[in-house]
Amino acid sequence: MYQHFMILSVAMSILVCPKLAQDHADYAGQLLQYFVSRGRELYGEEFLIYNVHSMLHLREEVRQYGSLDACSAFNFENYMQQLKKLVRSGKNPLVHVVKRLSEIKKTEKPIEINTADFPIATKSPNNCYLLVDAEEHVTCCEVLYPSNTLDRKDIFVCRVYEHSKAHFTQPCDSRIRHIYRVNQKY
Repeated sequence: MYQHFMILSVAMSILVCPKLAQDHADYAGQLLQYFVSRGRELYGEEFLIYNVHSMLHLREEVRQYGSLDACSAFNFENYMQQLKKLVRSGKNPLVHVVKRLSEIKKTEKPIEINTADFPIATKSPNNCYLLVDAEEHVTCCEVLYPSNTLDRKDIFVCRVYEHSKAHFTQPCDSRIRHIYRVNQKY
């Protein structure tokens, strides 16, 4: 059952990531087909409900609209958390939202965001990064603290992990950025 779940997890991880979805949508589709057919064997016919069947069509949706994060049937869903933060109490939440939005609109100024300006986190759990060199070798880096170098605020002391152990190897190796088939039955 764990391996069955891992097949679903890997397939969905591929379809959510724009790069992996573009490169490996067919493989994810094969994993989902195997997940559905094996689910019938493991859990019986009652496993095959509409939601499970609809997973078989995700590969085509990703090809047509992009990764699963890029397309959604619920356009408002991603904004829901921001709306919740605008509510001050349980009484008249719509009034709170309208007032906060009008305040924001009055003070809103367009800003440019340069990805180089994003701060590097030094506290766990947000202080870990993947480093990719020119040859596509991936290593993990844990930022420990800023360096004491004068005139430079972009230098950090880091612990680099060059050797890693896979969290799982079926249906593919968890460490690699490109999905390779480990076992042909998947």
